[in-house]
Amino acid sequence: MKKTFKILTLIGSPHDGKSNTRALIEDFVEEVIQEGHVLELEIISPGRKRIDPCRGC
Repeated sequence: MKKTFKILTLIGSPHDGKSNTRALIEDFVEEVIQEGHVLELEIISPGRKRIDPCRGC
């Protein structure tokens, strides 16, 4: 039974699908899968989302 690796990435770039960081992550994931590993991947890209400070509500 192969071990499942869980990867969470946060990309702060405002260039969503065309950022260098995203391309690097996708290349890395592709290589790991080709080696026969099982991955559970989540990419969170808050770069274009408005994130306000805590208001204590």
